[in-house]
Amino acid sequence: MELTEATQAEPAKREMPAVPDTLKARTTALQARFADKAEYARTGWVVTVPDGDDLHERLSDPLYWMYCASKFNVGDRLEIRNESFTHWGDYLVTAVDHIAMSVDIQCIKAIKIQQPEQIDHGTKFYSTAHEGLTDQSLT
Repeated sequence: MELTEATQAEPAKREMPAVPDTLKARTTALQARFADKAEYARTGWVVTVPDGDDLHERLSDPLYWMYCASKFNVGDRLEIRNESFTHWGDYLVTAVDHIAMSVDIQCIKAIKIQQPEQIDHGTKFYSTAHEGLTDQSLT
């Protein structure tokens, strides 16, 4: 029996097909771990400002927030309104310095609410007095 040298055949060279552009886009798509519910990603706050305060002047002063700064984080949303609800705004916290106790906010949307005039809805004929059973006869 004669021994011969065994050789492996070279594997056939295959070219990889070109990756379509749609698949390239998938590889750079946003990963699911970066998407969270808003409740988990940031905090929303409702801030009621006293009526006597000038909103535009006060809200832009970083030291106005000194007693609230420890609660806020960058990215938090503030719904700011005054006590009489004539001003309302949606703001975003853009910077917080917990040591200096200052906060910087940017306005997303602010509106001035005009209170409607008192409207008579015709309630002068409305009564809450008990009149008993009026739809049944006792005969």
